[in-house]
Amino acid sequence: MMGWKILLPVVLMVTTGCTTTTNTSTAERVSDGDQSAAVSSTQNLRSGLPPQRLDPGDCGLFLWSQTEITRLVFFARAGENVASVFIEDGAVPLTLTRARGDIFGQFLTDLTYVIPASDRQISVTFTPGEELEGGARISSGRISYMDSEGWTRVLPVLGVRACQPLLDTPLAP
Repeated sequence: MMGWKILLPVVLMVTTGCTTTTNTSTAERVSDGDQSAAVSSTQNLRSGLPPQRLDPGDCGLFLWSQTEITRLVFFARAGENVASVFIEDGAVPLTLTRARGDIFGQFLTDLTYVIPASDRQISVTFTPGEELEGGARISSGRISYMDSEGWTRVLPVLGVRACQPLLDTPLAP
């Protein structure tokens, strides 16, 4: 019974942070040039990033804040050098500048991004956790950045690396 109390919040976070679909066309995906349109500054600042879509065969890195109000604060799609982060300015597009650390599926565990409209860097580091069907948990992590006033901010996070199965892959019994 105790296991369900721990598993239920993780399942709720995964289902609210990643939306999957079986008929999303490539044209619906956000391209590098259109990323700023996808992270609209008009969204509710208390909500975090909007739900993210994974096409069949795609994998994503989803991080939620470990704060009083839990929200999706980071998303990166495997194989792309762009990501989205939700910080004091709202949703902000990022460009990957460095990836190092341990291999974690399609990602590395120590990532550095830059906000294209400025020279501000954002560091994302995390510790892999338990393996899940189609991905793995992130047991702990942090997003570090310098705010607009020059202070270094550290946001504790947890999350998942999740993959959408291919359509022709049979499900395990």
